[in-house]
Amino acid sequence: MTSNNLPYKTFTFTFDPINKVELDVYVPLPNENLNISELEAESLPAVISFHGGGIISGSKKDLYFPTYLLDILEDVETLFKYLSSDSTELSSTLKKLGYKLDSTKLGVIGISGGDYPARASFILPSIPKDIKPKAYLNLYGMAGDFLLDHWIKIKEEGNNLPRFPYDIEKVKLILSSKLNQISDSPINPTGDSSGRVDLLSHFYHQGTLLDYLLDQVGLSRQLENLSYKDRFSNIPKEKQYLLLPFNEDIDYPKSIIFVHGKVDTVVPAQASYNAQEQLKSLGIESKAFWVEGANHGLVDDSNFPNSVPGTEAIFDEAVRDILNALQPM
Repeated sequence: MTSNNLPYKTFTFTFDPINKVELDVYVPLPNENLNISELEAESLPAVISFHGGGIISGSKKDLYFPTYLLDILEDVETLFKYLSSDSTELSSTLKKLGYKLDSTKLGVIGISGGDYPARASFILPSIPKDIKPKAYLNLYGMAGDFLLDHWIKIKEEGNNLPRFPYDIEKVKLILSSKLNQISDSPINPTGDSSGRVDLLSHFYHQGTLLDYLLDQVGLSRQLENLSYKDRFSNIPKEKQYLLLPFNEDIDYPKSIIFVHGKVDTVVPAQASYNAQEQLKSLGIESKAFWVEGANHGLVDDSNFPNSVPGTEAIFDEAVRDILNALQPM
């Protein structure tokens, strides 16, 4: 909802007052140079960006699963219900500015771990079809494939995620549940203050991320000895849905875009590639940008923390596709 030439104001709303989950909204502000029609001024689409964090950087209650994955799914349901309501603080604020949110024209962006809630927004059957996202941008997302060796295999000593901290003492403290509950743990290039980012390195190194995601101790050790194609079917059936598998009954967005660095060492590009191949097998079209020389976040390792050249052009094209998908029929 913003651009370099469009002034905007940021508002923060609590869409889940029980758990105090907040939503930052960037609202364009009309000025003398802004030329929008009466229809556009009354009703605007929106793009929801789900931030990253490895699906481990914050929890409303504690670390353990599947409570936390269910928390995420509940948050997504609550968010879309909030966005489609005319009796919220968001709705009244927009009305004062001359706007109304068109909840039938929503797009989602899933950044790294934020791909899980973004993907859930169009897969969850509990979200009404008319308000499900019409555009989906996957930015080096984690939810594409949790069954890769990358997440399931035990790594050799010292084989840790590059540039991600790994303090085993912090990990032990968090896993012992002796830390206070948190709901926010901002990440910077060197980690986060709570040490939760160390968990991602730990789960990667031990090959146990799936054990925690599905609350199934020992699952990864069972799956690692199976061929890749047999892994999903050997996950307990009552927990398979938590991995948000694609199927023919889903109301897919009109525009689906994958952007992934070819040399991503945190979330392998293979995850997004496999997701796109699954869509192809279902007859669902999508677009993909496989970015040469880009690590996680499309970062250029030789010029850290800057992005590889050409990233801006890729984002420009992705944004155009999203905007086209959100145009009136």
